[in-house]
Amino acid sequence: MIEDDKRIDGVIERFVPGGHGLVRTDAGVMLVRGGLVGERVRADVVRARRNMREATVAEVLEPSPERVDPDCGLHPRCGGCDFLDLSARAQAAAKAEMVTDGLRRIAKIDTASIRFGVREAPLFARARRRARLATDGEGRLGYHERKSHQVIATSACPALAAPLEAALLALGKIGLGPRLTVRAVLGDGDRVSLAISGAPPRRLSRLATAVVDGGIAAGVLVLSDRGRVVSEAGDAAITGEIAPGLKGGPYASDAATFSQATRFGAEAIIAEVA
Repeated sequence: MIEDDKRIDGVIERFVPGGHGLVRTDAGVMLVRGGLVGERVRADVVRARRNMREATVAEVLEPSPERVDPDCGLHPRCGGCDFLDLSARAQAAAKAEMVTDGLRRIAKIDTASIRFGVREAPLFARARRRARLATDGEGRLGYHERKSHQVIATSACPALAAPLEAALLALGKIGLGPRLTVRAVLGDGDRVSLAISGAPPRRLSRLATAVVDGGIAAGVLVLSDRGRVVSEAGDAAITGEIAPGLKGGPYASDAATFSQATRFGAEAIIAEVA
């Protein structure tokens, strides 16, 4: 057993929201990134406050039988996905347990009579239809590192629907400029809508026009720093991402409008409410 201010051995007891594993030590709770439930790990402490510490796994001493190789080379640096080290079955179980724990421990609800299921991850391969990216100081498009403003320069993502990934790969090749935020969504008929912000509106308007003229997206919204639409190139409206399948639709939205990242997620919420 090793335990000091910088390195701790322990067993992952359960997952908590954010993909951390919970370890109980004599000094209090430790939230560990990179470990799986049941694993004994050696972790380096990266942050400490009161009786709680955050750490990252330096070594897996006793691996879980559910551990698999991630299907994304950016994991775990990228802040987009948790649980890629887990098998599909274990991912579904971990998500269900987090919801149950929140209902029981925080909401004080008796969960004994609650039944719900989580689909296993492979069924959702390339199911994500919405993404948020940024450009770094050199104008390269990518994703933020976990808990960081640093940008990993890549437009590829195995979680994205193929037409959306293709559009983002093309977008990354045209020279966007530094420190931009790009929101992207895929609608019916593989129609791509973008919303961009982070630079003077006049420059963004020229960029939006170039994106539409280049056939990368059907429409682009230019947003102010406060998120208001100041101009539009092409037609940024899409259908299918707001209340898919609901009577009275299809309902229009765009990349600046919030919706679920996957279509099955929106359908499940609608079904439950109805």
